[in-house]
Amino acid sequence: MASTGIKECPKALGTVQIIIGAVVFLFGIVLKAVADSVNNINSVNSNVMYWGSISFISSGALSVASLDNRCPSVVKASLAMNVISAVTAIAAVSNFSTDLSKSPESECSRIYYRRELAIAYCKVFWKHTIGNSRVLQGFSLLEFFVSIATFVLTWIIKGSTETTSSVSQIDSPPEENPNSP
Repeated sequence: MASTGIKECPKALGTVQIIIGAVVFLFGIVLKAVADSVNNINSVNSNVMYWGSISFISSGALSVASLDNRCPSVVKASLAMNVISAVTAIAAVSNFSTDLSKSPESECSRIYYRRELAIAYCKVFWKHTIGNSRVLQGFSLLEFFVSIATFVLTWIIKGSTETTSSVSQIDSPPEENPNSP
């Protein structure tokens, strides 16, 4: 019973990866819309919310497909994509962290020198940007841990499947050909 649960975990985690990728993509659209007025946002300039979400979605899709298919090439692609997704998640977390390290007061004062109304609007945009970056950073950190967990569970299942298939090949008697003498 426990082995069935472990075998289904990567499928559930793959679904979670797809959902996280979709949420990151949608929050990325919001961040891009809010941040169009401010040019000094690293995550928007690098488009990490788009290529990161594509990585998360494809990793999740391969994780689900690898358990439905059991084809060795799909399983290997799922493992590789989970590693890529984990690296992408770390890049996204560091990218969002640089956005969070900036202060709205200093950024807005630098951009809009001595224009009080523009500085006030700029601070509102920065606060929205920082809020979105915090949410995206949290999802990216979650994606890192989900990718690692999916990789480990898929690796364990891959190992148990290979062991089971090699044992069953050894234990099975050779097939007799009815046409042989």
